[in-house]
Amino acid sequence: MPTLLITGASGGIATALRRLAVDAGWSVVAATRDAGRLADAGLPAAQIVQADVSTPDGAAALFATLGERGLQPDRLAHLAGSTLIAPLARVKPEPYRAVMAANLDSAFYTLQAF
Repeated sequence: MPTLLITGASGGIATALRRLAVDAGWSVVAATRDAGRLADAGLPAAQIVQADVSTPDGAAALFATLGERGLQPDRLAHLAGSTLIAPLARVKPEPYRAVMAANLDSAFYTLQAF
């Protein structure tokens, strides 16, 4: 059975993908910053990983945890991300940087670790 790793697994698109993948016979590993949000996902606890992939250490820790659990993903669906809805003139550097880390840095670090 092939294994799909989904980052950002507690979001709406990830939830739909998770259901489709399971229905198609895939084993799904769900990675999220808040594992509590996946309590009702219907996945074995070993296949839910709390991880923040917006840093190199966070992405490396995700794959280290997968290795410790004997999970080797065949495919990756990187769906981690965030939004910042505010007038540009009011956006401070810290929230802007956090969104860039969630949306861009996370893709780079996750793919690098994969």
